[in-house]
Amino acid sequence: MKLRILANLVGFSLVVVSTIVVGCGSGSGSGDPTFVEGTVVDTKQQAVSDLGVFIYETYENSLTDEQGSFSISSYKHLSTLSLFFQQGDTNLNKVDIGHIPADALSVKVGLSYDRSKNIVAVSSVEFGTAPPPDGTPAPTDGTPAPGDTPTHSSPFDENGNTSGFGIPSGLSGNISAGQRTWGAKCAGCHAREKSGRSYGAIKSSFKTVPIMRGVSCSNQEIANLTAFLNRGRR
Repeated sequence: MKLRILANLVGFSLVVVSTIVVGCGSGSGSGDPTFVEGTVVDTKQQAVSDLGVFIYETYENSLTDEQGSFSISSYKHLSTLSLFFQQGDTNLNKVDIGHIPADALSVKVGLSYDRSKNIVAVSSVEFGTAPPPDGTPAPTDGTPAPGDTPTHSSPFDENGNTSGFGIPSGLSGNISAGQRTWGAKCAGCHAREKSGRSYGAIKSSFKTVPIMRGVSCSNQEIANLTAFLNRGRR
C-alpha cells in the first residue's frame, strides 16, 4: 500500500512539473525586440537630464537628454518590464511597468522625478506597434511594403550607415567611422569589444563607468560606435 501511494505521488509530481514547463514555453510573444522610450520630468514639470534609466530584466540602459527623453532598444521581446534609475553614482528606486501585451513592440513611459526624495514614479504608460526602421508604416494585410525584402531586413544601408539601435533622430552611425573611434578611444582599455550595445547604453557608459568618464566622445562618435558594435546584425 505504501509503495502504491508513493508511486502515485511521484506520478502526480511529474505531471505538475510537466505542466509548469509546458506553460512556461507556450508564451504568445512574437520574439520581436521591444523598444522602450519615455520622458522624465520633475515635480515642477521641468525636464530631467543625465538620469540613467535601466531595464531591470536585461540591464540595458540609456541616459536622458536635455528634454528628459530616453530610448532603449532591448533586442529581445519583453513580456514584463521594470525600470530602475541612477543619478550620478546614486542608485534610485525601481518601478514596475507590468505585463506587456503580446502584440506590443513598443512601450512609451511618462515618469516623474521627485528630486527631494530621489524617487521616480510612473505617470503614464502606452503600448504600441513599432514601425519599421525606415519609418514606413507596416502594411496591415501582411503584404511587404514596396522595396522591402521579405526574408531579411537589415538596419544598415550598403555603406554601413544606420539610424537604428537607439540612435537619436537626426543622427546616423557608420561602421567604418565607428571602428576608427573604437581604435582611438576604446581599444586601449577594453580587452574585447562590447558588442550589441545601444546608443543610450554607450552614452551612459561615458557618464557612469569610472575609467570612461575622462574620455571625450561626441554624439556623432557615439552613433558611429553604436554602428560598429552592432555590425554583426547586418
